[in-house]
Amino acid sequence: MKAANAGCIGICMTNTFPNMPPWGGREKRIGNNPLIISVPQKNGEHVLLDVAQSLFSYGKLQTYSLTGKKLPFDGGYDLDGNLTNDPNAILNGGEVLPAGFWKGSGLSIAIDMVVSALSVGRSAYDMRMDTRDEGISQVFIAINPISYAGKDYANEYIDNMANYIKTSVKTDGVTDILYPGERTAKEREENLKEGIPVNEEVWETVKSL
Repeated sequence: MKAANAGCIGICMTNTFPNMPPWGGREKRIGNNPLIISVPQKNGEHVLLDVAQSLFSYGKLQTYSLTGKKLPFDGGYDLDGNLTNDPNAILNGGEVLPAGFWKGSGLSIAIDMVVSALSVGRSAYDMRMDTRDEGISQVFIAINPISYAGKDYANEYIDNMANYIKTSVKTDGVTDILYPGERTAKEREENLKEGIPVNEEVWETVKSL
């Protein structure tokens, strides 16, 4: 968001402690390594893609678990290795599922190699070997698109693409097609006005600490 607010394209990557099996494996050997890309828009409603390489991040699994809801799709494996949409079965001894199966697994591995090499930092292998969930590797890149394409073209391309996807024929039950980060921007605006919603059980735990 800092890069986008400054008019730059932002690309951020990080590895994590091994918490996901590689495609075809049953052991946690790779991370659900987040990849984030931001693209600035003149109106401040920046495009913001923020994706872990697991189909559902651990935070999202916990959200579904706290609300007692099932996942909309199978999001991982239970303790017996069966695909499941039960977040509790995944969190309690199961495994998360790489997004796009082999694609998410491959992207996770590539991100780990890139961030470790460019930051001269620790890889998932290093963290697993000494069992320390700390000292992760991160890369932050900011690119000024105006220096490449000029101000008018860069803004025009982003606006055109955002509008183009919204005019697609929609599937049943869909009222609006959102570009990455659009829902987040709306929720942020609402939360700044009305406050941040929290789970009551978690909030009571926080207050008791």
